[in-house]
Amino acid sequence: MKLHRIFLVSCISLSMIMFSAIFHPRSGYADSSSFDMNTFQSQMHSDFILPSVLVTHPGPMFYFKNSKELKLSEQQLNKIKKITHKIIPKTQKQLKQIERLKGKYLDLMKSSNPNYHASRKLLQSIGKLEAIATADHLEAHLACYKVLTSEQKKTLSTLLAKH
Repeated sequence: MKLHRIFLVSCISLSMIMFSAIFHPRSGYADSSSFDMNTFQSQMHSDFILPSVLVTHPGPMFYFKNSKELKLSEQQLNKIKKITHKIIPKTQKQLKQIERLKGKYLDLMKSSNPNYHASRKLLQSIGKLEAIATADHLEAHLACYKVLTSEQKKTLSTLLAKH
């Protein structure tokens, strides 16, 4: 199970990093002046519970990167762009919450006598937020998939098999 998760995280991380060069957010994002897609994606991979379904249903960056092979129309690209503009600010807020709670947990555990119940409550909160953030992200991935035609879905399967 651990090897499976490491493999999935590695594959998704590499894919997201490769695709990040294509996408540069401009406006409409929380704290867009300091937004860095590589940092954002790296943090996602450390804070999200990444289900294996994300391997078969990639996110917007994959579609942008492979738009020519998939023969995406301008209308499809615009729909995927809208999905991206919706999920990134939401994810940024979720990641901030998760990191804040992780900081509280680590501070609590540094004490000489950490409280078990308080640490357990923080861990449960972190897990719940990670699961919600992952599910929200999965929703965006599946929304991108729905933009494709049947023929494009076949092409996507072929592209994913190569990665």
